[in-house]
Amino acid sequence: MATFKSSPLGIPNGKIGDVIFYERNGKLICKQAGVPGSQTELQKANCQAMAVTTKLLSPILKFINIGFGQQVKGIDKNPHNLAVSYHKKHALKGVYPNIRVDFTKVIVSQGELAQITDMKFRQTATGLQFNWDPKLKFKAEEYDDQVMILIYYTARKKADQYLNAARRSEGAHFIAMDEEDLDSPLAVYISLKSADGAKISDSMYLGMLNQPLERLAMSAEMTAMDVKYEEKRKINDLKSRLTQVTKLYIQQLTEIQKGERIEDKAFIALEANYLTLKSSIRHISETLDPQKDSSKLLDN
Repeated sequence: MATFKSSPLGIPNGKIGDVIFYERNGKLICKQAGVPGSQTELQKANCQAMAVTTKLLSPILKFINIGFGQQVKGIDKNPHNLAVSYHKKHALKGVYPNIRVDFTKVIVSQGELAQITDMKFRQTATGLQFNWDPKLKFKAEEYDDQVMILIYYTARKKADQYLNAARRSEGAHFIAMDEEDLDSPLAVYISLKSADGAKISDSMYLGMLNQPLERLAMSAEMTAMDVKYEEKRKINDLKSRLTQVTKLYIQQLTEIQKGERIEDKAFIALEANYLTLKSSIRHISETLDPQKDSSKLLDN
């Protein structure tokens, strides 16, 4: 990747030949276009993780721009970059092809401003009621700090962003909602920003509402699928390693039987590795399917 200034011909943007030009944070970037090819399982998982993360953040960009705005000062990144990096690494669960969001780990702001204490919220017939302790606890707190509330509709992938919901000193806030939104599965987050916008707090995850029983059952089923997929992936990895080790083991064993080499420490370690791999495959396969003859896996 390279950066350069504009030329008499202007500022390029887009793809020219096999080079891509684009602007980021005031700098012109150029890089060679990648050559598409068949993807490995790891690459497919990475692509799905990025897609899930992008879909998560898409409806909350205003909140993210404020929430991560203080963190990008002095660095060559924007708030969205930081949010993508965090959530892709820390707020996803499951394995490919069932990667999804763990809403308990979503963070929509990061900063040093003191959080609200004794925060509570409840669902009413017409909306959500929020209550908190309005008293100041630390020197850095101000009565006019602004409360920010995010309501994320987890099944519909939409969100309501209240960037100036109330002042810290008010101690309460009510959000009126229509029936469709109020009955939807949703996750709630809250943050604080100073009145001048110079400081912000870490966000707080307050909880979820309207999580259907069938969704919970589906989550449990998908978790079981994730475990089974992961175990199968382990078997495939072990079988690949076993194939390599077996070839070398048989070769050295044949040489020993012919008297062409001695049974040294290296061979003993190789034999132990060979036996351990076979045992590991057998153990995992029997866990996945106790009725299946695991010895057949070793022959495939």
